[in-house]
Amino acid sequence: MRLPSEDMAINTLVGSERAWYNMENYTRIAAEHFEGERFGELLRSGGFDLVLVEDSATIPAIKVLVRLETPIIAIMPLAETKIVRQKYALPGLMNSEPSMLNDITGNIPPSLIERLRTLYRTLKIGKAYIPYLINLLKDDIKQLNKERSNEQSNELSKETSKETSKEIDFTEYMAVHDVVFILDHPAYSFPYLTPPNTFYLGVFHLQDRSVLPLHDIYTSFIAGCPHRHLLYLSFGSYLKDLTKFDKAVSIVRALADMDVCVIVKTESDIAREFNLPSYKILSQPWIPQKDLLGSAKVDLFISHCGNNGRLESLYYNVPLLCVPLFLDQLHNARLVQTNGFGRYIMKEQVSQVTVREVAGEMLGTLEELKERIRRATDVVVNDPGAGISALKFYTDLLVRDPDHAGFLINKIIMKQSSFEVNNLDIILVIFLVIVGFVCAIFVYTCRFFKFCCRKVSNLGKFKTE
Repeated sequence: MRLPSEDMAINTLVGSERAWYNMENYTRIAAEHFEGERFGELLRSGGFDLVLVEDSATIPAIKVLVRLETPIIAIMPLAETKIVRQKYALPGLMNSEPSMLNDITGNIPPSLIERLRTLYRTLKIGKAYIPYLINLLKDDIKQLNKERSNEQSNELSKETSKETSKEIDFTEYMAVHDVVFILDHPAYSFPYLTPPNTFYLGVFHLQDRSVLPLHDIYTSFIAGCPHRHLLYLSFGSYLKDLTKFDKAVSIVRALADMDVCVIVKTESDIAREFNLPSYKILSQPWIPQKDLLGSAKVDLFISHCGNNGRLESLYYNVPLLCVPLFLDQLHNARLVQTNGFGRYIMKEQVSQVTVREVAGEMLGTLEELKERIRRATDVVVNDPGAGISALKFYTDLLVRDPDHAGFLINKIIMKQSSFEVNNLDIILVIFLVIVGFVCAIFVYTCRFFKFCCRKVSNLGKFKTE
């Protein structure tokens, strides 16, 4: 199997230092990241047996992929698969499953008030989504005009122009994937509805990885810790300097009052910044996260709850205290709390008191949390229908006999738009007919009342005379 070496994906929905709802920046970033023509030339240069796409493909890449006969596999986090379900017309069940919009915990259905709040949040996100759609349309028109201008001088551009002149809705891009693998597992997340071409990979990328010994700087700090618990604090590559986070003071001050030592991923010296003893906090600009979590020394991971950090923490049996910042992090945090693997605090609610209380409660029930995580991990690594075995089987099937893999894909729905799949075009016509009928009734009713009023008025005049 020959795979392209070029980038075929954009790993994050928006650039760093942008809020999760600021989606109008996405199209520009995607276009700068990957133009598409270079990708098309690469794919046409040699007979590829398989194309592997990680996360969301960019718009120009989609326009190349959609024309290929080559089988395409996607590997993506759980949050990305929402569009897969939409393409297959699977219901979102926004009131029956945890998501960015709601907070479902346990088996209790949401109340009317909670459902109304979810609807309100949905409308707010829809409002934030409008600038993104406008920007997307502008970029598509710009790209189309660029390709048309080069049509006469380059035969390849001519071919691309014909294809890209077809309108491709971003929400339809999942149609280009033959098989989708989710880097997650229901035991770690939730039993979401998935189409027949979607499978779970679990934590296959961690299972065969050996945990390496920690560097002396970490082992010395851990050995010299006079406190009962060791915590790990990291907000990933998004927040390289913790002191730039407006809630950093509250978090650090809360931990300073607790019976814990803390290893922090940050470019600044937290112990010096907050005048704390060196045995209390160890700051490092880069930390071997997998090895630290896998060392069995860490009792609690305070994180923004990105997908990779969540999976690593759960696999190495470390409970999570999440402070989600943007994008899918709130969704991940809610999954952690729903499954009893930890807790989360909204950024707006972070204070010295809340951090101390929540972290203290978690450390008090540490064994219970770890046992719940351990049992879930047992399921994830031993599931016969998930993981590396599923990846190998379907990869081999697509390469060896792609025609026989047709049972995975509803070819009809792949050629339909969301309007057709959900009969929205028919519903729209019926709605317009009903609106027209109601308007007609209203107009004729007004005319009738006007006629009656005129008759009554005339009758009054007649009696007076």
